[in-house]
Amino acid sequence: MTDKIDNSWIKKNTIDEVDIIFRETIDSTNVYLKSLAQSGAKTGTVVVAENQTAGRGRLGRQFYSPSHSGIYMSLLIRPEEQIDIGMITAHTAVAVCNAIETACYSKENVLGIKWVNDIQKDGKKICGILAEAGIENNEISYIIVGIGINVYPPEEGFPKDIENIAGCVLEKKKVNTRNKIISSVINNFYSHKKDFVSEYRCRSTVIGKEIMVHEGEKTKKAFALDVNDRCNLKVRYENGKEAYLSFGEISVRAI
Repeated sequence: MTDKIDNSWIKKNTIDEVDIIFRETIDSTNVYLKSLAQSGAKTGTVVVAENQTAGRGRLGRQFYSPSHSGIYMSLLIRPEEQIDIGMITAHTAVAVCNAIETACYSKENVLGIKWVNDIQKDGKKICGILAEAGIENNEISYIIVGIGINVYPPEEGFPKDIENIAGCVLEKKKVNTRNKIISSVINNFYSHKKDFVSEYRCRSTVIGKEIMVHEGEKTKKAFALDVNDRCNLKVRYENGKEAYLSFGEISVRAI
């Protein structure tokens, strides 16, 4: 069963004033949308690709982007006031969870969020988010939010380095599922949700768990206590000191 991304179907099922650009193959949707932003593209410009040859993840990592199994998209906003890019990432995570659940599942709260930006299903990562800001005159001029979703298992399987941590939204293909998810992501992302922080906190998969905080080549043992109103992670280190993490990388400690 095929599940072809249909640009016209997406446009018919999304909110007004969205300009959706589809590319079969692209190096990176974030890179492409950045060039459009620099040329004056407005809020609501969205780039969707069937596959990426140089998909990008956080911390300079590559994002595996095979054809016919995932969703690779970037969305542009031009904030009317200066905004914390970390809050945009958290807002996006909540929007994506709601979008996927609406399009694919019959119940809510199937998905969780591993701080800071990984969407998880049954403990495995099904989506990554990369938000990047464009700076002009020392202020944020635009923000590009890249979203990569593993909708189905790749035909050749996941690469060895991620096969034990990567998961999928669905195990079998269904007609128009990727179109439905894309439309739902766009609608949720561009719809203002005032209280997304409380949902971000409720969906956390790390609060109350032993974690490792990764700082370059160093790691520290800690306990994840809470997420504050700016979506910073509150942790307690082994020496008893507490801190709020605004960015970085963590992993849940194996029991």
